[in-house]
Order: sequence, then C-alpha cells, then structure tokens
Amino acid sequence: MSYKEDALKYVYEAYKYKNKDKYKLALLEKAVNIAGQHDDVLFEMYCRFDLIDAYVFSGEIIKAFMHFTWCQAQRKKGYTDDKVIYNSIWHHKYISSEITEFTSISCEKINNVYENMKKIFIENNVSLKSYYSLRIEAYMSGIDNGTDIQEYYKKFLLEPEDEEYDDCRACTLDAIVRYYIFLGKYEKALKEAKNIINGTLKCAQIPHVTFAKLLLPLYELKKYELAETLQRKGIRLINGDKVFVTEIGFHMMYLALTNPEKGIKVFEKNYSNFLKANMDSSKMWFNVGAYALFSKLQENEVEIVKIKVPTSSKIYSEDGYNVSELSEFFRNESMSIMDAFDKRNNNSIVSDDVKRYLKICIGKE
Repeated sequence: MSYKEDALKYVYEAYKYKNKDKYKLALLEKAVNIAGQHDDVLFEMYCRFDLIDAYVFSGEIIKAFMHFTWCQAQRKKGYTDDKVIYNSIWHHKYISSEITEFTSISCEKINNVYENMKKIFIENNVSLKSYYSLRIEAYMSGIDNGTDIQEYYKKFLLEPEDEEYDDCRACTLDAIVRYYIFLGKYEKALKEAKNIINGTLKCAQIPHVTFAKLLLPLYELKKYELAETLQRKGIRLINGDKVFVTEIGFHMMYLALTNPEKGIKVFEKNYSNFLKANMDSSKMWFNVGAYALFSKLQENEVEIVKIKVPTSSKIYSEDGYNVSELSEFFRNESMSIMDAFDKRNNNSIVSDDVKRYLKICIGKE
C-alpha cells in the first residue's frame, strides 16, 4: 500500500463521521501525519484541508488557524492548483470569521489574514462581497482598521453576488440583521429578518443565531409576543449544543428580564458546554448572560438558588448557591474578557456593545 492509499484510508473513514465527532478529528490527524512523512507538499495540503474543515466546524479554531497558516505559506511558495485555490478561498472565509473572537490573536495578525483574503479574491476574480461582509463582522468584534463599518456595508451592497463563494442566503441575511442590531436600528433589523422569522430562509445555523440576537431588540421595541415566540423556538434549536454557547448567553439575558426561573434551567443545561468553550467571545457572552440572570434574581430578593454544576467548576459548592456571590463572580469574569478585547483592539467597541445589552436587561453595566 502506498503512503497516499494509507493516508486516504483514514480520510475516507473520517467522512463517515460528523464534523463534531472526535473520531473524525483523530482520523484526519492520522492522515496528515502520514502525508507529512513524505516530500509531497500538495498531497499534504489536501489532507490538511480536510482537517481544517473538521477543526472549524468543531470549534477548534486555533488548531485550524495553525494548519491554515502552513497551507498558505506553501501556496505562496508555488505549491498550488485549482483545488488549492478553491480551498484557500473558503478557508480564508472560515478562519477570518472566527479569529476575531480570540483575545490572544493580535489585530495585526487578523488584518493580515483579511488583506491576504482580499488579495486572493482579486487574483481569482472572486466578488469581494464576502470580504466586506466579514469586515463588518470584524468591526463588530472591535477590529477597526480605519474604515467605518457603514462604509464597509455600502461596499458590501455594491459588490455583485458570487454563486461559488458567497455564503448561503440565510447567512447573508442574518449578517444584515446583526449589522442593524449593532447600529441600534432595531426596527430595520426586524424588517430585514422577515424571511428568517417566517422560515423562508434557513440553514444549519439560521435561525438559531438570528433569533437569539433579536430577543433584546424585540423587547426594546415592546414586541413581547414575538420575542416570546422566538425565544421558545430558538432555545429548542440550541439548548445543550456546544456550538451555540454565545447564543445561550443572549437567551439568558432575555430570560433575566422575562423568566429568571427558566433562565436558571437554561444555565444548568449549558454550563458544562460553556466550561469546554475555547472561543473568548463565547465565554464572554455566556458570562454576561449569567451575570444578568443572577443579578436580576438578586434584585428580586432571591438569596439562595439550587443549581447543578460540574464539581470541577470554579463555582461548585456542596450546599446552595449564594445569588449575590454568583452575580459578582460572573460579572468579574465578563468584565475580565471584555477588558481583554478592548486592550487588544485599542478601542471600546466590544465593551460598549456589552454595556448596551446589560443596560437593557438589568438597567446597569
């Protein structure tokens, strides 16, 4: 059996498993190790492309970034073909949409990835629509390279669609909805979300993400019935799923306002996934949601709660849990990550966003 056949045996076996499955990752890692033992750079790149996909969809973004960086270095050395170009374009999109969510990755590195993405798009006649959409996302994560978010949005609208490399229509519309939410234009966001709310557009992550982000804006608009409907539908889609730790935070913020007892159940159901999360933004928003929840319970003069959490967690106690102490703990955790984002970004975009939501759900920062 040749080394290619040996490696591909593991690749084909990995295809039988879902992206989140640990066995898929182990099999693809084995294939990459075999490919790396031979002087066949292109074949090793092909194997790493599969591994990057699996890492991205399993939430292992730092590992994906390492393999992505290696592959792009080889491409720039001249190891390329149509398959390399195709995967490089998509992986630039995957990686750039996630690396902004880690405080340990500098703005300089992030902007380099974005500029390299723009370059490979232009070189291969790919529409810059996705590039500008991702620049909008990056701005909302505090990556301000001197161009205003509204300027990026104008460029996004002017760019032609690209059937091969654009996001699906549901994800594209969700990005528009979240852009208007970020600007505080809640009525416009709701109007744009129509085809997501009515189920016309959907995908693996939509309406899951959209519903979560609309909850507090809908509350602000006094559209309480619609907010309740989206909360019930939305939580069924994401409860207990490790991919949606961020969105669980938004549900907890909303439930702090409307139904803290239900919020406690959501907290319990998802706390173990939160402890395993590696994305700083996800950890921050879950902490913010928990802070809002326990702060509201404290405001309602609840002193002790009974919750089930893993014994390995920092808050574990054999007795009941002091609500005031929980509120303070999650506030401190939230602020620590928020401050780390502000320090990396050298601006207050992230903290301003957090404080805006906290003002809605608990009336304070």
